[in-house]
Amino acid sequence: MMVISVVSFGKKVIISQGDDMYTATKHANPTVLVVLNKKTNKYTLLRNTASPHGGTFYLENGDEIQDSYFKLPIIGFDSKHPDGYDTGLKCIVYLKHAGRTYKEIDYNTLIRVLGDIGYEEYED
Repeated sequence: MMVISVVSFGKKVIISQGDDMYTATKHANPTVLVVLNKKTNKYTLLRNTASPHGGTFYLENGDEIQDSYFKLPIIGFDSKHPDGYDTGLKCIVYLKHAGRTYKEIDYNTLIRVLGDIGYEEYED
C-alpha cells in the first residue's frame, strides 16, 4: 500500500520512489519515480539514476521535476577523461513497460502499472 502526503505548489512533484522487477537490469536508471502533476492531477512514471555522477541523484519525495532534468547527462570518468565526459545516458528517462511509456495517467492506471511492474516503495 502506498500512502501519499505531499505539500507543494510546484507543477510536477515526486510523491514516491522505489524499485521494481526491472531495477536490477536498468543499471543507468534503476530507481522508479512516481510523479504527480498538481495541475492535471495525473501521474507520470520515470526512472532516475542512482549514480552520484548524475545531476538528479539527490532528488527526494516532494521535490519538483524540471523539464531540464531530462537533458542532464550521467557523467563518466576514466583515465582518458579524469574531468568527466558525457556518457550519452540521461539522468531521468520515462519508464517503459509493455511497449509503452506512462505519462499523465490516471490513478487507476497508476495502481495497475505499479502492480504489474512489482513496484516496492522505499521506506523512509
